[in-house]
Amino acid sequence: MEIALNKESLPEHPWVWRAGADHASQWQTWARDVRAWMSAQGVTVQDTVVLLPQIAHLNAARQAWAQAVGGWLPRFETVGTLIDRLPQVDTPASGEASVLTLDVSIDTLVVAQRLASEASGRAWRQQDAETFRYAVDRLVEVAHAWLKSCLVLSPGEQQLFVAQARDWVQLHGAVVPDLTDAAPGLREQWLTARALAWAIDAAPALAARRSGLFEHRPAAWVALTVGRDLVPGSESALMLALLRHAVGQGVPVCWTPAVVPAFGEGEARIETCPTLYQARDAEDEAQVAAAMVVAAVQAARGQGDRRPVALVAQDRVLTRRVRALLAPLESQGRLLLADESGWKLSTTRAAAAVTRLLAAAQPQASSDDVLDWLISGWVDGGGLGDEAVHALEKRWRQMGLLSPWGSQEPSALWGWAQGVLQPVQALHAQRSTTLRQALDVLAAALRASGIWSRLEADEAGRSVLQALRLQDPEAEEGDGLGRSWVMAAQGTRAGLRDLVQWVQQTLEGATFMPGAPPQPPDVVITPMSRAVLRPFGAVILPGADDGQLGPVPTAGWLAPALARQLSLPEPAQQQRSQWEAFALLACSPGMVALARQVRDGEPVAPSPWLTRWWWVQSGHLLDHSWPAAVDPRCHQDMPLALQARPQAALDVGDALAPQRLSASAYEQLRACPYRYFACSVLGLRALDELEEGLESSDHGTWLHEVLKRYHQERPADLAPAALADDVALWLRQAEAVAQEMGLLSEPQRAYFGPYRVTLPQLAQAYVEWVRAQEAQGWSWEALERRLEWRIALPEAPSHAQVTLYGDLDRVDRHATAQGVQWRVMDYKTGAAQPLKDKVRQPLEDTQLAFYALLAAHEWQDAPQADHSHPMEALYLRVHHSGMEAFEHPDALRSAQALQEGVVSDLSRIWRGHPMQALGEGAVCEHCDVRGLCRKDHWPALTDTPESGT
Repeated sequence: MEIALNKESLPEHPWVWRAGADHASQWQTWARDVRAWMSAQGVTVQDTVVLLPQIAHLNAARQAWAQAVGGWLPRFETVGTLIDRLPQVDTPASGEASVLTLDVSIDTLVVAQRLASEASGRAWRQQDAETFRYAVDRLVEVAHAWLKSCLVLSPGEQQLFVAQARDWVQLHGAVVPDLTDAAPGLREQWLTARALAWAIDAAPALAARRSGLFEHRPAAWVALTVGRDLVPGSESALMLALLRHAVGQGVPVCWTPAVVPAFGEGEARIETCPTLYQARDAEDEAQVAAAMVVAAVQAARGQGDRRPVALVAQDRVLTRRVRALLAPLESQGRLLLADESGWKLSTTRAAAAVTRLLAAAQPQASSDDVLDWLISGWVDGGGLGDEAVHALEKRWRQMGLLSPWGSQEPSALWGWAQGVLQPVQALHAQRSTTLRQALDVLAAALRASGIWSRLEADEAGRSVLQALRLQDPEAEEGDGLGRSWVMAAQGTRAGLRDLVQWVQQTLEGATFMPGAPPQPPDVVITPMSRAVLRPFGAVILPGADDGQLGPVPTAGWLAPALARQLSLPEPAQQQRSQWEAFALLACSPGMVALARQVRDGEPVAPSPWLTRWWWVQSGHLLDHSWPAAVDPRCHQDMPLALQARPQAALDVGDALAPQRLSASAYEQLRACPYRYFACSVLGLRALDELEEGLESSDHGTWLHEVLKRYHQERPADLAPAALADDVALWLRQAEAVAQEMGLLSEPQRAYFGPYRVTLPQLAQAYVEWVRAQEAQGWSWEALERRLEWRIALPEAPSHAQVTLYGDLDRVDRHATAQGVQWRVMDYKTGAAQPLKDKVRQPLEDTQLAFYALLAAHEWQDAPQADHSHPMEALYLRVHHSGMEAFEHPDALRSAQALQEGVVSDLSRIWRGHPMQALGEGAVCEHCDVRGLCRKDHWPALTDTPESGT
């Protein structure tokens, strides 16, 4: 049965907006019309209450009245300010934790408890917890929508609204279905009935706070709304309820909806044409929008106009990008911004400090999770300092430690971190902990880690503490809402997983609104609903394509027909209300809309509302909707495309000139000097990742440590006589290293499993190979040894020097009657073909030649190619199918050639020769600094300079 409300028609006094007319003159027209109505009614101006849609309109209304009318001012209020001024009705708490409060964080707990109190709901939660939580969220959504629609009605209308809702509940909620197996339609209908029943119970207490509005008796009521189509539950709907109530009491009322007349109605005409810029993609749209904002601010300053520029937050993602582009001007003090759109509290750094702590406390937390928490900048580290954090990170990454829990890490910092995290982690195994107790544990961890004090000193941090209800419980019980929260939290069981979900949901549902700047801003970032009727110098509206501006809002839990029966907001109503707001906003002088041509890889068109607005205003359609806007970037110092290939050069004696050189760094220099400059000279590099799962680099780190320990435990002269004993020794070392690296911990065991299955074959193959080498007379000389050698650069200024260094996996020696022969070995675990390709062209193989060069100077004094016992160098592919050796032919000759190349290349660098970013071949396909050289943006140059190498 459809719930019919008493929608008594109110006498309208429309406030007609003309496209392009000045805001001040239109507000003055409104003020004169309202004053004329007051005179006709014979009411006292100072005793009349004028209700405005939002606080931002108060100054505009007062100034317009003072300039156009003069004399006494009426009482300009919003619904919120008027409620605060009126005497408050004392409504004691019911003492029950089952009453809804219109606070999402509290009501989510209340609804979950009440639904689980039903036998069918309890079974549903046990069988399908995810669907149960989804249903709880939707039930809160429905209950709040009904309550908001109810609370904007007059007392008499509320009685009818509640009575008809009770009838609907009795009709559809009498029979409790089996929630685990019920048909979706029947289940949702019954759940909706439950949500309405709980909302009906909460309505009287919530309505009491607004009862003073309907008891207030001014000389007259005047209400200004944005358009005629008002969404149920909005403050504008409450304004009309006040007017309807006042009519019944004989109080004069005046409703002045701001409207845009259709063509041919009244004074409908276009005085200034809004414009449209069609961008290529999202980045182009953001850059042009930022440039337009800057251009509008500059124009306003030049004309002495103190009105701010409005950046309408229609597309949140795009708005954040525009804000980022404007951030440098803001940080330099050249632009002052006020953000009224807000953003999700979960996206703030303060919220991340809390969620990172919870992530680090998980039993399955990876090393990256713990490091992310420690290096977040919010943790004091027990006073051990940043150096301790960096040392711990370096050690873990060198070890390839994927999960720190269960490791025997001796670090004092890790010991302190465990002391902070373990009480939180202990919640994982506790079943009787309440949410209130879990939050107390979280609060204690935040204090122990030093995060709490930083949250209190941060604007967003204080919002996080407030949203998560982490304040003193005694202080929370000071009001009815606080008591409701404490009762709900104490009645909710919450382990670690439940706590994490509740924290994430709460932070995701809360909005952070930064404080207003101390001075009038140059730019105001605001949603469209808040931009309407405000006196801005210009309005920039990005996101005016058909995917963002004008589509019907997504329906929630309720189907439109059911929402209509319950007199709840429908998508069509919301769309009509948005259209009226847009139509008024488009009348603003200096209005510019931006629409992209591609969104998410699909072509999009400008919003049809643009065409509709033109039709309403002029009675005809333009060929291209709005007139085209000019791209202002050509007149501003905005980011430009790269014009030429970059080159890096050092001045003579530059402090950044290379002092040390590794094999990988020299390989970078030979492959692309620009990448070498960025990575090795400037020290830019990608951070080694320790992600869930086992990557090839993790396997390689483990294997190198296993081979090192195996050889250290069994010197050649004390090797086990039996092959089986030798293999057992290898396997023991393999298990020990895997345990220390966390590869056998719960989160990593599944990923290490495939490698673990082949360990017996790998051990057998490697031990057999080692024993065969020992039978030939080979024995290891050094394992995981770092070698260094300083060489002179004769052609460099001041006879500079550079130190060559490298970490050699293994060096073997073979003593014969003629002398000692040496062999450099590098372990590999990848495919065989790349190794074959490397040694096929010896002069292109930098790594083995570099290591042979270092080893020759360590054990042979010089890399002479005609040495009686030439040094060998080979890659050893360690694989469970068998060992494969790929020898670098004539390694000492390659080492000598490499030494000459190092001297030549580095001497040229020291002399300041330019180094071109080569940008050729497979070198660029996996380059960490590709974003710096911007290869994808290089133009085709006809006069490319010669490389500096």
